[in-house]
Amino acid sequence: MPVDTLPDEVLLAIFDFFMDKDAKNRKEMEAWQSLVHVCRRWRRVVFGSPRRLNLRLVCGTRTPVRDTLDVWPPLPLVIRGGAYQTESVVNFVAVLERSDRVCQIHLRGNYAPPMENVLAAMQQPFPELTDLVIKMLFDRVTVLPDSFLGGSAPHLRCLKLYGIPFPGLPKLLLSATHLVDLQLSNIPHSGYFSPEAMVTALSMSTSLKLLSLKFLYSRSHPDSASRPPSTRSLLPVLETLSFAGFTEYLDDFVARIDAPRLDYLDVTSFNRYVLDTPQFMQLISRTSAFEVLKTAHIAFQFDSAVVKLSSETSGYAGLNVKIPCGELDEQLSSLQQVFTSCLPPLSTVTLEDLYIYENIDPDWSEDDIEDPLWLELLRPFTAVKNLYLSKEIASCIVPALQQLIGDRITEVLPALEKISLEGLRFRGPSQEGIRNFIAARRLSGHPITVSPAESPLFESERDLEMSNWDSEFDE
Repeated sequence: MPVDTLPDEVLLAIFDFFMDKDAKNRKEMEAWQSLVHVCRRWRRVVFGSPRRLNLRLVCGTRTPVRDTLDVWPPLPLVIRGGAYQTESVVNFVAVLERSDRVCQIHLRGNYAPPMENVLAAMQQPFPELTDLVIKMLFDRVTVLPDSFLGGSAPHLRCLKLYGIPFPGLPKLLLSATHLVDLQLSNIPHSGYFSPEAMVTALSMSTSLKLLSLKFLYSRSHPDSASRPPSTRSLLPVLETLSFAGFTEYLDDFVARIDAPRLDYLDVTSFNRYVLDTPQFMQLISRTSAFEVLKTAHIAFQFDSAVVKLSSETSGYAGLNVKIPCGELDEQLSSLQQVFTSCLPPLSTVTLEDLYIYENIDPDWSEDDIEDPLWLELLRPFTAVKNLYLSKEIASCIVPALQQLIGDRITEVLPALEKISLEGLRFRGPSQEGIRNFIAARRLSGHPITVSPAESPLFESERDLEMSNWDSEFDE
């Protein structure tokens, strides 16, 4: 059947199939324009169903806005690009004047003056706005006032702010009852808000699935210590929680929420030595997804130590904790605090596989750290059956395992059945040490096997926003 004989409803269904409803970049968003240039009939069919086809006009840095808007029907507007120069600022301000049509705003900037000119044009309500993404790389803009977006965002679903100080944000969020994705990164001192204020603001966000709060080093302490509330706010569909800051803030925040569907936690602690987080521990204990963790990864990085716990079925880590510190002894001490003060006893979860490795070329050796510190690192893993060690880590841990003789042979890793070693062909003391440990375990009635292992690749924590920032602003 020739295309020109198809009924309008069939033609519309074909167009609907052709259009990508989840278009992320400008090319995909403007794919409909190729259809309206075919013939008048196609143009009429397309413009007759703008909502079904999700028609939008994209205004970028170099878009001649005033001329472009006069050409097309009054469709929803998408702003994407960098607020760098006068031309782009003028274009964006011209679009923002049509605030009743703007549905998405994706802005980035390097320096304050151009961005501040654009933000100044965003003080009125944007009733159709669903997505707002603003990223400042270098400079710091002035604090956003409570009048930003007219103080209300009833249709907002996605909000990402990077380096933008907005202490009045909790007030705005009270109106954003359809919010699904909230990511706040590099929150400066001037943009601080209390845990209590944020939880109160999110109490109406029953659709929130992803929450990321990442402070700058300068400020993320709560203003004062507070008692846990008698009741907690329910975030019924929250799946992902990411945090960077001081653990006192985190503990105060999680004490105020219940998130029964939470299955991913990512924490970067600014604390090096005091990691007392009883409320965080309780959150993990009462969350069912963290009862089935099967694998643990411990990575020693150039500037931090990382623990990653994951389930057998999930394609990503269930729980990550990262402690910024550089020296190996500091990393070991911090990890011990993570296991004793941040996480529930690992004996209560079914961790069977443990990977330990370094993500750098270390300049330390087995003589740098005393054996007891390595044994203390292993002590919490009472259910681990399979141990995987990189070559460098094995040269440190194997001598420590040799200290477990006689009644102490199962003092750590009592359930161990297999050790996989990168670079299995050790020489000298390391080779003798692993043989002695195997023999001692066999004599005790707890035999283990040893096999070679490929270099375990550490999967970095799920980066919630930064890996995709550039795609947010294509022009």
